[in-house]
Amino acid sequence: MPRLLLLLPTTTYRAEAFLDAARKLDLDVTVGSETEADPPPSAGFLPLNFRNLQNARRTVLAFTVKYPIAAVVGVDDNSALIAAGLAETLGLTATIRAIPIVEPEAVHGIGLVVPDREPMPPLSAALVAEAKLLAVTLS
Repeated sequence: MPRLLLLLPTTTYRAEAFLDAARKLDLDVTVGSETEADPPPSAGFLPLNFRNLQNARRTVLAFTVKYPIAAVVGVDDNSALIAAGLAETLGLTATIRAIPIVEPEAVHGIGLVVPDREPMPPLSAALVAEAKLLAVTLS
């Protein structure tokens, strides 16, 4: 049975929906997540450092010796970025596609919409910082 590495932040509310979907697809699931404790890896759980891709790559490569991984899924901004890096490390990129959103053509700007939470996801924080710099030049 194929194994899915499901990257779940400790604060996610989406875990059950993703786990239910994996069960329906008859997949073995390993949850990759950050944790305060340092539990040993098991077939069902893999502690990962989402803030350090190189460290996560080493951890996943060691894990796959015993538990091969067929797919990696991140459920939010942060885990999606690390999922892409891990998929590349595992040679799974032939089945991954990045689809740029280019249509319909925007005819007016609407601003930047980001979640109001702390800490802000890194991609959102970078976009906000750039928008603030751009706003100064447009004023």
